[in-house]
Amino acid sequence: MTSVAIIFNQIMVMFFLMAIGFVAHKRDFLGKQTIQEISDLVIYLVTPALIMRSLQMEFTPDTLTNVYVMGVLALLTTILMMAVSRLVSPQSHLSQYAMVFGNTGFIGIPIVDRLYGAQSVVYMAVFIAVVNVLVWTYGISLIAGRESQLSFTKLLTNPNNLAIVAGVLLHVMPFSLPRFIDQSIALVANLNLPLVMIVLGTYLAEAQLSRFLRSWEFYKVCFFRLLFIPITVIILLRLLPMTIDHLVAMTLVVAHATPGAVLLVVFAKKFQKDYHFSLAMISLTTLMSMLTIPLIIALAMLVIP
Repeated sequence: MTSVAIIFNQIMVMFFLMAIGFVAHKRDFLGKQTIQEISDLVIYLVTPALIMRSLQMEFTPDTLTNVYVMGVLALLTTILMMAVSRLVSPQSHLSQYAMVFGNTGFIGIPIVDRLYGAQSVVYMAVFIAVVNVLVWTYGISLIAGRESQLSFTKLLTNPNNLAIVAGVLLHVMPFSLPRFIDQSIALVANLNLPLVMIVLGTYLAEAQLSRFLRSWEFYKVCFFRLLFIPITVIILLRLLPMTIDHLVAMTLVVAHATPGAVLLVVFAKKFQKDYHFSLAMISLTTLMSMLTIPLIIALAMLVIP
């Protein structure tokens, strides 16, 4: 099976799982409380298990170099997009957030895990760890304004960051986990894709898309988040005077091609901003990303050496 066929098949699987979540919510099989509990399960257990599992691979000197390169690229490209988003949508902080911060944990990790394997999950985890610093500083102040409380405690106790620390500790320990624990972590990690996509399908069912589909702001955010940013990243990677590892480059592109971050909805609700606008924005970018992500990956494969 060719790479393009694998990507297309993976996106169709994700779309079908979203459809299951959509129908289940519409038919009241999954209520709001259940959805929240599944989301918490993914955030606090399943995705961290996937990150921990990926960190048990063999680390070569090249891998460690690539981890450093990914961290630098994640920081620089995200800061660049923060600056550009202020020019594109200066009046809407919700739009700026949706443009800059992607759903890398929910969607980015499952995609690179299925397409490129455990090493790409390590690079995606590094990307998430770096961007989380910006999320809990710049991002929260963008939404909350004067009400924001820059919580470094939340940053340090973020489940993904804790999973990285635990994974690294397990990697350097002179002993291995018992086989039954290792297999249990792997089984939990395998729940990531189906649970994530079913939850996103329920968000789509709840979103009042019809209220916002005539808004130019919606389409501007979708274009910027799903096409402009990843294509710009591809161009920057192509123009760099240094050679970037292909897997690092592809992981970076996927990270920037993901739809708007679900955390926007959480922040909007917490700080009494436009919750329905945020939910519809995340739902629409998620739905459209099922079309744009394969296109972006195919383009990156053609352009990036």
